[in-house]
Amino acid sequence: PTPEPTPTPEPSLIAPEVDYLLDLDTGETTPLPESIVGEKYLGTQGDFLPTGYAASPDGSRLAYSAPGDNGPQIFVANLDGTGIEQVTHDVGGAFSPAWSPDGSKIAFVGYRGDEPQQIFVLDLATGASTQLTFSSRPLPGGAPSFSPDGSSIVYVAGRWGEGSQYPLHGPY
Repeated sequence: PTPEPTPTPEPSLIAPEVDYLLDLDTGETTPLPESIVGEKYLGTQGDFLPTGYAASPDGSRLAYSAPGDNGPQIFVANLDGTGIEQVTHDVGGAFSPAWSPDGSKIAFVGYRGDEPQQIFVLDLATGASTQLTFSSRPLPGGAPSFSPDGSSIVYVAGRWGEGSQYPLHGPY
């Protein structure tokens, strides 16, 4: 009998092994440093890799969610992979970082104990986080983003699959 060939997955179904920085002027892609991308984290939620990359307004640093204490946390690093610092220590984890326009704060989605996920703002100078939302229902994604002048944050809320965007007005 003739052996049957092993099926090859379609290229669109194969995830890349590394994350990249894309230069919009040249189209050149550069792999992010191993110190940022790291190894797989086998947690209670399955494999977890760094996600939610957000470049600082001046383009020199990267905020991202990666394995830390108490699950995924927000880290900040220089683009070359040096100066890595875990900046959140939320009991249930933190993800979806977004820089303020002046680069002094990071909005993120976080968990505190058994509460549903909420929106927080971290002051990078002091390390203090301020909770901005107090919903009794989980946010379906959160995805906070600062307005260009930094006076408001927009985020996704609502029922799963029926998210709406809502503004939060500062100061933060």
